[in-house]
Amino acid sequence: MYFNSNYHNSSGILESISFTLGWLYFFAWSVSSYPQIFLNYKRKSVVGLSIDFAYMSALGFFFYSLYNVGFYFFDSIKAQYSQQNNHPVLIMINDVFFALHSLFTSLIVIYQCNFYTRTLDQKISISASLLISSSIFLVVIAFLFTPLYKALIISSYFKLLLTITKYIPQAYSNYKRKSTDGWSVHNVLLDITGGVFSISQLAIDSHLAGNIFLMFDNPGKMFLSLISIFFDLVFILQHYVLYRDPPKYNFTNLASNDPEELFP
Repeated sequence: MYFNSNYHNSSGILESISFTLGWLYFFAWSVSSYPQIFLNYKRKSVVGLSIDFAYMSALGFFFYSLYNVGFYFFDSIKAQYSQQNNHPVLIMINDVFFALHSLFTSLIVIYQCNFYTRTLDQKISISASLLISSSIFLVVIAFLFTPLYKALIISSYFKLLLTITKYIPQAYSNYKRKSTDGWSVHNVLLDITGGVFSISQLAIDSHLAGNIFLMFDNPGKMFLSLISIFFDLVFILQHYVLYRDPPKYNFTNLASNDPEELFP
């Protein structure tokens, strides 16, 4: 009886920690979008921001929103998954809010990319266009020809694919310019904080469910955290170590001074 009481007390503490971590990661990851938005707004420019990153980020969060909303709100989908896997998928309400909020802020950045000043070479690449169009096509096929719960899981896999690839153009842009100007480091610091909180919550929830390997049944959340942390470390290295004293760019370095030759 004594040990049982201790066990329940311990579980209650872990549940409280999980709840706190969930909203901390939601706050850190949600707020991380705004430094870039405000930087773009302040300059009325997206020079230094990868257009590929912006579009792949928005599509990725659209897929992630489908995944979280579907598994959290629709009992029939949860029942299908549980019947096939003998355990529930670990989706929390803060996961839903985060996905929807991130989709919203990603769309704001796309708006800025289309209406603020950018350079001639700042446009979506052919490779990114192919990845985006093929991802949409394959996810639509999944929803048409597979059970809903499988289609949602496939959506989360494409979110992971887009997350892996979206950071590469931004990291390469920083490398090519030998500068992180135009890319908000505050975004990066908040993002890595959210990643640590997110994966910590998932680990605790898996432990409470009796199987730490349940983390792998929410690949969208687990690998999203790990991938974000990895690339955030790359950006931190670029900003604070490699490109601490970047070359001083102006529009003559990046594009023509003729306003008609700049994208609006």
